[in-house]
Amino acid sequence: LSLQDKVKGKYPSMPREQALGPTLVEVHGPQVGAFFMERIRETLATGQPTRFEYSLEVSSGLRWFSAESMAVPQQPSVAFLVGDITQQKMMEQRLIQADRLASLGTLAASVAHEVNNPLGSVSANLRFIEENLAGVRRALGGAAGSPDLAYLERSLAECAEALLEAREGTSRIRHVV
Repeated sequence: LSLQDKVKGKYPSMPREQALGPTLVEVHGPQVGAFFMERIRETLATGQPTRFEYSLEVSSGLRWFSAESMAVPQQPSVAFLVGDITQQKMMEQRLIQADRLASLGTLAASVAHEVNNPLGSVSANLRFIEENLAGVRRALGGAAGSPDLAYLERSLAECAEALLEAREGTSRIRHVV
């Protein structure tokens, strides 16, 4: 609402002329009306100002308001000071969304780190196996007589160990995922 509309006394949901006379429930509906009536009772009972926020669906969309109810001196009445805080609420929602996205980014970076460590180990073990198997092939295909069996056994044992470590790494990746 513009300042001019507020000065003219227009309600967010209807012109002042239509709002005079009906109850809060008739003007704002049962939920908002009951909420205001509770604030009125609270203020009259305690004599202390009560600060609260509420939202209303108006023709331009959802609007947020901050209000303070205060007892009118020497009368069984309550006055409300109301301010439109829609922009503030929208900014709060954007900040909450940005915070959630930042948290999601941190989580994604952490997961990527947790996956990359065992993935590097798996990759290194597979390269090691590939190189050792190439050496075994050369030893078996050599023209200089019989192959060195001790070398072949040692290479195959190292390959088996590297395969076991690679399998453990993929298991860790699966656990992280």
